[in-house]
Amino acid sequence: MTKIDEPRDDIPEVVIVVNGALKMGEGKSVGQAFQLAARAFAHRKLAFHEGDWLLNKDIQRWFEIGTRTVVKRAKTQAIFDRVVREVPGYVMVDEGFTEVEPGSATMFVSWPFLHKDRPQVLDNKKVPLL
Repeated sequence: MTKIDEPRDDIPEVVIVVNGALKMGEGKSVGQAFQLAARAFAHRKLAFHEGDWLLNKDIQRWFEIGTRTVVKRAKTQAIFDRVVREVPGYVMVDEGFTEVEPGSATMFVSWPFLHKDRPQVLDNKKVPLL
């Protein structure tokens, strides 16, 4: 990975928020995170052109500068629901084969934004780092 010479506030990042109220195990969480990434990027693509997906500019910039990703846990369902309401992004809804009920919103990923523009609901007091 290349060294980033930009101030932290000017580096794009995404934030993954785990729905802590569901108390998913480590394996379930890892599986959900993988599916979340795959589905979110498929959802966010713009077009298919000559064998390549053309990504939105915000995701393209995030890829170019190192894919900074922050993982946090919402301790309550109310906080998780608030993040989903207030932050642009994608929600992973589980099929319910293991550990959670069908239709449970297990994780959320924000679209890339600059660190300095992080929505207030994602501050560490409301949604602590995992």
